[in-house]
Amino acid sequence: MYATTYATSPIGHSGRMTRTQRSGAQLTRTEVLIAVCALAFTLCAAIIPAVASQAAPAAPTISVRVASQDTLWDIARAHPVEGHTTAETVRLIKSLNDMSGSMISAGEVIRVPAPATARTAVARR
Repeated sequence: MYATTYATSPIGHSGRMTRTQRSGAQLTRTEVLIAVCALAFTLCAAIIPAVASQAAPAAPTISVRVASQDTLWDIARAHPVEGHTTAETVRLIKSLNDMSGSMISAGEVIRVPAPATARTAVARR
């Protein structure tokens, strides 16, 4: 019969230190990666709302009373926005008035983009 002997370290194992035996200042790559990701997430969570609150000021608007038989398309054509198509102006009017659909009623007051001359006057102030 043969006897097998194994060399052991003075601390009773193969020489690798367990996590509890390591110095508290020594971190694994995974632990460092997790810490960096957590820091990046925290910074993004703090920065994004601050940047969003500094968005461009809203374009000036005027109030328009909807006449009988008016459609959003008619109103957008009557109040064009330079550089925008009528369809884009309709979307802008819907956005300004928090509208999900295109239904409007006679007598309703809605906000529409101000004429270019009014936008220029506000910009000069």
